[in-house]
Amino acid sequence: MIFIFGGRFQGKLTFAKEKFGENLTVCDLKENSIQNAFNFDIIVNIEKGIMELLKTNQNPTEFFSENLSKFENKIIIGDEIGCGIVPVDEFERLWRDETGWVYQLLCKHSEEVYRVWAGIGTKL
Repeated sequence: MIFIFGGRFQGKLTFAKEKFGENLTVCDLKENSIQNAFNFDIIVNIEKGIMELLKTNQNPTEFFSENLSKFENKIIIGDEIGCGIVPVDEFERLWRDETGWVYQLLCKHSEEVYRVWAGIGTKL
């Protein structure tokens, strides 16, 4: 598994395709369910998949822990959402926390982790 994160519109998907292959298939979780993501090479907007799980009363950390093997050989891309002002809305705070916990899990189990800023990927 390869995990790539960074701010919105920082060139994460472009970086991934340039580094790992232009012809890789992409699942955007803004438009698809996380349950359908396993059939693709690259999964983008993982934070939206985490939100989907929370909205259906599923624990995202448990979901990702139980499905780690399905994410092998995948490139996972997520937006950094933990910077800035802490949301007033309770659900938004939970989503932010869960996203951070899932990102930690993914980083721990990834072969490579990159942070992309202004189109430049830095391997961590």
